[in-house]
Amino acid sequence: MSRETTASDSTEKGDPTGQSGNTRRRFLKSVAVSTGAVSIAGCTGQFGGGGGAEPIKIGTLYDNSGPMGFVGKGKDAATKMWLEEQNHTLLDREVEWIDYNPAGDNTKYKNLTRKLIQQDDVDMIFGALLSSNREALRPIVDENKQLFSYNDWYEGGVCDEFMVLNTTLTSQQRPLIDFMVENFGSDYYALVADYNYGRVSNRYARHYAQENGAEPVGEEFIPLEVSEFGSTINRIKEEDPDWILSLLVGSSQLSFFKQAESAGVDLPYGSLANIAGTYEHVKFEPPVMSDTYSCFSYFQEIPTERNRQFVQKFQENNPDYTKENGGYVFLSIADAWNAIRFYWKAVEKAGTVDQQEVLAAYEDGLELESPKGTITFNGETHHATQNMWLAKVNDDHSITFLDQGGNETDQPIAENVQTSEWFRNQCNLVEDSTWDDPKTEYLTPDEGDLA
Repeated sequence: MSRETTASDSTEKGDPTGQSGNTRRRFLKSVAVSTGAVSIAGCTGQFGGGGGAEPIKIGTLYDNSGPMGFVGKGKDAATKMWLEEQNHTLLDREVEWIDYNPAGDNTKYKNLTRKLIQQDDVDMIFGALLSSNREALRPIVDENKQLFSYNDWYEGGVCDEFMVLNTTLTSQQRPLIDFMVENFGSDYYALVADYNYGRVSNRYARHYAQENGAEPVGEEFIPLEVSEFGSTINRIKEEDPDWILSLLVGSSQLSFFKQAESAGVDLPYGSLANIAGTYEHVKFEPPVMSDTYSCFSYFQEIPTERNRQFVQKFQENNPDYTKENGGYVFLSIADAWNAIRFYWKAVEKAGTVDQQEVLAAYEDGLELESPKGTITFNGETHHATQNMWLAKVNDDHSITFLDQGGNETDQPIAENVQTSEWFRNQCNLVEDSTWDDPKTEYLTPDEGDLA
């Protein structure tokens, strides 16, 4: 169903002139509400507005408080910067930004999703941080046939007609596991955050390790609230692995690294969660994170002119994200930036904000030049295909990028990386799903499925 409006719609909603956009002021207006902040951006009277057409509405659900508040604030800052660059205008129409703060509460995520769809009548929603947040709201999105961009890094598996996704951890697994086994050895110790992100990601990691003739000499599934690791460190020393696989997340679990350094653990870390996403090399004093190898699609330090310009502009707009202030332009910021730019390209290609037509534009294979490099949207899986970079944290906590052989490079370790072959074989939304008869699944492999 088209969400586009006309001048007659404005008249019915209390604007007898049918020119409601012309009354809006030229600034970003923030209105505090009980669950977050609603921002109305734009100046239709100055930049056009489709001759009285109502604004295009986008909604965001990024935590601005709670355990993941720092992530949501970064995503909102990236969204704001893009809207300001575009003068809050798309298709010569004003863009209205409705921004709510779920604060990490899944009940709020559900209620605010309903509000954005059923009351605010948005054309697009961006948001959810943790996988639990996404899965809480996804049935509401599916029931209402609402286009939704989930653009944070996650364990993979969403095969949903109404969701478009920036990235997935399964695409970073193989380059990292291949590198760690080849350069350090086949015996590793896995530290896994005990929830779906950690468990599913570890399943993939174990599979890719086995393909390299490697296996874990120990696996620990650690509850998110655990912050004391003395017994874990003792077991690591007893097993004497070649390296440690880190799937640790959250402020409590990150205390492992300081405790391990104090206890004299001198092993390389292969990380599928740290550095790009939570920038421990900036938060912690050297040499706590020394000899950590992290594979992601984005790091602030990516040595390209496009990325340098992005980082410079973002930090000029948001000084809290400079190194001097203890900040970092982390992965989730870049993903939010790319997500809204992908939406812009899809709408411009479709020539409308009709959600079904916008999705068709996504599925046609959009390509985006980004701070990460070239990103292509894969229509079959609704996931982005992108480059992966392998970063080494040096003794002084600076970053060096490496190739598969461990040599310094200014290039990604792998280009045009897709989701796992197993997932691609299970998920083809172009052939097996339609807007009216949608596929809306969360697919995770069982033991043995990846073989």
